[in-house]
Amino acid sequence: MGDFGFLVYRVVQEGRHVFHDRKRLVTQLDTLGVNSLPLVLIVGFFAGGIIAWQAAAQFRGMISLDVMGGQSMRVVVMEMGPVLTALVISGRLGASMTAEIGSMKITEQVDALKVMGIDP
Repeated sequence: MGDFGFLVYRVVQEGRHVFHDRKRLVTQLDTLGVNSLPLVLIVGFFAGGIIAWQAAAQFRGMISLDVMGGQSMRVVVMEMGPVLTALVISGRLGASMTAEIGSMKITEQVDALKVMGIDP
């Protein structure tokens, strides 16, 4: 808990430097957020199809299948959408950031930052 508290303190302390380079901030937001949209849409599309298919099989004969599409959309958008979006984005971003840090470690960029006195 102490290490986590120290990490949060350092993030807040260094947060004042975030807006100095707005172009880099916008580039990172575009790379991490907007470029994740196609993957999120594909996962949402297939999750909606699976939910509609399963619901149609479960409710056949009980309710009209004409309402199944609208109800499946509500389930995906309201309930499953935020969870699936969070899982897909966190997995994609975690993997890309880990690969970037790994390549920085291989090319000794992290060591260069330490030599210059910058906290990597």
